[in-house]
Amino acid sequence: MRQIDQSEKVLNVTDIVSLFNEQRMTELHATNVGQAAKKLGLDYVEFDILEATQSNGIHSKKQKFYAEQGIPSIFVLLDALVAQRARYAH
Repeated sequence: MRQIDQSEKVLNVTDIVSLFNEQRMTELHATNVGQAAKKLGLDYVEFDILEATQSNGIHSKKQKFYAEQGIPSIFVLLDALVAQRARYAH
């Protein structure tokens, strides 16, 4: 585990899964990224993100952001997940 430096580029799980799905032509969920990052013990920074609600209100939601440096390790675990699902899909 390491600390994320303030100058590092970080991505949230939604952006990471979109990148993975685009590169691998598959459809995984952002939860899969969070689980992979947790399994790897990756550090993250957390920010409050403001979101509009259907009742015209606004609430904040915490989102985790992971350093770009950890993305290749996340992709290795996601590739293994896709391979495992493919084995059991037939």
